[in-house]
Amino acid sequence: MLNHFFDYKPEVLALDEKAMELCQPYFRHMEEIRDYNQLKMLKAFADTQMSSTDMLGTTGYGLWDTGRAKLEQIFAQVMGAEDALVRSQFQSGTHTLAVALFGLLRAGDTLLAATGRPYDTLEGVIGLDGKGKGTGTLMDYG
Repeated sequence: MLNHFFDYKPEVLALDEKAMELCQPYFRHMEEIRDYNQLKMLKAFADTQMSSTDMLGTTGYGLWDTGRAKLEQIFAQVMGAEDALVRSQFQSGTHTLAVALFGLLRAGDTLLAATGRPYDTLEGVIGLDGKGKGTGTLMDYG
């Protein structure tokens, strides 16, 4: 197919063909994963009975927002989680983790990072090494 669009030498085309042949088992494996995940998503949508009316706009308060509730059920089912919190307002992973930490930790609680030091963008949220001191970090609250 490449030779229809580009003027490649036959040797290059032969190498391309050989590389594609070598990659086929990996491509098949990725396609199996894709198919599995697609069916998992479709089942979650069917199980929650998500419909087009669930995706209509709301007042912004989230009261009786069946679409958001069903979307969270879908995420939880697909991820194998007990529950899910899905919001477009979360701007990044750090923002999401900060919301979770501020929601769960109280003054005097211990935050344990089981895999080592948290990554740099969380240091200011936590208040490590004085970063963000006085700006409302977790350490500012005790």
